[in-house]
Amino acid sequence: MKVREKIAYWLDRCLEGYKIRVIMGTIEQEELYAAYSTVIDYKEVYNLVLAQARWVDYGKVYIGFDRVSRVLEVIPITEQEKLEFIRDIISKDVQSTSFKEPVVDIFQPLEGDAYLKDMVLGLVTGDKDSDNDQDYFDRKMIKVPRYQIADKLEVLTELNELIIAKPIDNDEDVKKAIRALKKLGFSDKLLVGIRRELIKEFGKNRATEQKVKKTEVAKPKIRGLGPVKKSSSTIISREYRLTIRKIEEYFDLEKLVLKKSISLTEVINVVIMMRNIGLTKDIIRKFILQAEIARGRDKVNPLALYTEVYEKLCYYGQDDEELQRYIAEINDYFKEIFIASDEDYAFWKDTIDETLNYALKLVPKTGKYELEKAENKRNS
Repeated sequence: MKVREKIAYWLDRCLEGYKIRVIMGTIEQEELYAAYSTVIDYKEVYNLVLAQARWVDYGKVYIGFDRVSRVLEVIPITEQEKLEFIRDIISKDVQSTSFKEPVVDIFQPLEGDAYLKDMVLGLVTGDKDSDNDQDYFDRKMIKVPRYQIADKLEVLTELNELIIAKPIDNDEDVKKAIRALKKLGFSDKLLVGIRRELIKEFGKNRATEQKVKKTEVAKPKIRGLGPVKKSSSTIISREYRLTIRKIEEYFDLEKLVLKKSISLTEVINVVIMMRNIGLTKDIIRKFILQAEIARGRDKVNPLALYTEVYEKLCYYGQDDEELQRYIAEINDYFKEIFIASDEDYAFWKDTIDETLNYALKLVPKTGKYELEKAENKRNS
């Protein structure tokens, strides 16, 4: 069954369910009125699906993507199918004969006023005309000057270029596509799955490209390394160079020297980039150790620092009873500081600072935690 057919089938059953409940008397008219916005969403997208194959011939553009988003959030189809449906709408919009005209024909989404409550009730119960044909969209079609919806048309054009006209070949395009879809009205909740699906496509496209092109990228200025060959764990061409630049904001890859103090979260992110371009673990460990030393020199609020390194302390504390005792002590001090008076606050803060310094000295300087954390994030 095609995606459009699946969506139409599910929406038809939902609308029929409302109708049956009205006939059987298991839903009051007031309850249906309360749910009218959902019914409108279902009815609008249902008609959209049925007209989808034809609307390019009509020369119209659909821009009610917030409604499509709400329906796709609840409909039981895969993320890949949801993405396919979104692409289909965007593609047909861009192909529309009025898309680039000074006056654009658009489908006017249903609005939720009192009159439409009655109309929706009629559509569901069958008391009023509910034909799902061209007439529906003819009634809801309006002409608008292009400048009034120019922002949406520009976003549609951008999305067509990013995720339809060519395969996704870099993660920056994925980010741009998600931002563009959000501008159209798609919700954050729906876009979590769409982003995941786009990233999967990017991974597959990258793997295919790497199999086809058995070449080497230019040798980076990294001491002790030869040319880095492309493989399933490396980034290529433009992305490779961009990653090098990002890493060198923090760490000189030629001199192997840290450029500035950074947080543990930033360290993990840089380690991920280093792994992506194929740097050796020895070089990565040097970076991790230098970053840890630099953080130790900085005067950081001990409460904020403990929050940042808590997971790392627990990681090493699994095999170190003394470190476990320090963690337990600091947790107790945290309880005290939150109820302490102004006079006692400084005492508990200093106590946490002193105990945390003892705890950090017990942490092995192997970089094992950072490497493992980065690898888990890379593979998630």
